[in-house]
Amino acid sequence: MRNFLLLVFSFIFIQTNFAQQNITETVLLDSFSQDLYGQSMVFDAITSGDDYIAVGVTDFPTGAARQNVRLVKLDKDLNTIWDTTYFKGTIEIKTGRALTELPNKDLVIVGSLYNQPFAMCVNSNLDTVWTRSFFTPGGAWEAIETADNDVIVGGWTIVGPATQGVLQKWNASGELIWFEDLPIGTRIHDLEIAENGEIIVGGSIGAMGYISKHSSEGGLIWSKNISLTKTEAVYDVELVEDGKIVFSMSGSGFAGPIPAVGQLDSDGELLWTSGTDFGLGEGAAITIREEEIIIGGSLIEIYGFSALGYLSSFDEEGMSIPESYIELEDNNQISSLLTDTENCVLATGMSGAGMYFRKSCLDISDQVEETNFSSLLKVFPQPTHNELNIEIESSFGLKSWQLFNAVGQAVLQGTFAQSNTQIQTKHLPKGVYHLQIELPSGELLTRTISIH
Repeated sequence: MRNFLLLVFSFIFIQTNFAQQNITETVLLDSFSQDLYGQSMVFDAITSGDDYIAVGVTDFPTGAARQNVRLVKLDKDLNTIWDTTYFKGTIEIKTGRALTELPNKDLVIVGSLYNQPFAMCVNSNLDTVWTRSFFTPGGAWEAIETADNDVIVGGWTIVGPATQGVLQKWNASGELIWFEDLPIGTRIHDLEIAENGEIIVGGSIGAMGYISKHSSEGGLIWSKNISLTKTEAVYDVELVEDGKIVFSMSGSGFAGPIPAVGQLDSDGELLWTSGTDFGLGEGAAITIREEEIIIGGSLIEIYGFSALGYLSSFDEEGMSIPESYIELEDNNQISSLLTDTENCVLATGMSGAGMYFRKSCLDISDQVEETNFSSLLKVFPQPTHNELNIEIESSFGLKSWQLFNAVGQAVLQGTFAQSNTQIQTKHLPKGVYHLQIELPSGELLTRTISIH
């Protein structure tokens, strides 16, 4: 296992927009309130002004065969503002899987109660305003987002021997406005609402990943099955510029599920997918920071039974950034990621027997201005066929270069004897490639190359 203390104090992401980004603050609470609440886990977290609110599940008291919704509010330094558990009875099994905040500051929480879809609303005094239960053979609400003063919720129920995705809109009182049943075999794991009110759904259909777009009234616009080799499920979706959709998933490799990310355009056309070489595990969550796609989840330790949490980054073209990869300690997993108003990333989940929170922020003052390099670096011709030329002012002292294909494999590499160099490309297949140049400082410069 890599040195954990080194990871805590040296959490670094390097972006590919010609600017090195240093993480200068990390906070780790890997046994949060463990002594009081026993086994606990965060499933989702949101920002509330400058604070964070997290929802999850806890066993209370320790060792009891039951679960209860646990709701925690933290300030920006991760100090606890309040911490409450909604506990009723001795056999209640209730889990909070996602939450959102209404304009009046009420919180709507969705999840499961006795393995059935369940929802509750609490006010700023943490009093229960209303609850909703759905008595089906099984299922759960797993996603929720605010739409003005209403909410869009998604999840799944059991229909005969199969599952069925369910998409609904409620008002602030939990009353149904409309509902949309997805095809038999689907599950909804996450959803996002676009500025025009359209709804993006991520989940699974059978053993395949599944993403669909719906109108503001729930009608299907398009749906897309996502395939890496065989995709187990899409777990998180995020909207980026021009209506594009970035998603995290678990795709099947040769030995089992592996974390992966991908991107669709606004019409559902697949732009790219990138599997990882971290090991077996899941891509549970993503967040976007500037042009960087940050993925988190858990890996399976082959020679043990514990989970191994990880964080890593991809650029906007789906290129993995190796220097960004971080392993957390044993017995943990990341289930949620968010980027706040200060461009900090909060990772939440479980570590050991407690809730897990890790925050990382960029030191903006230490960034190298993008124009220092992008205006001086010349890569031509574009597109190319026979050769590729690289030119930059010699004062920057180029170190080495690598050319990667669209799936992240290095196909050519070399060093610089001078500031200008020429790469022979005529033997390479047509397609999109990524040229990565390393400076003596360790900073990476990346350009997308088309070979015709």
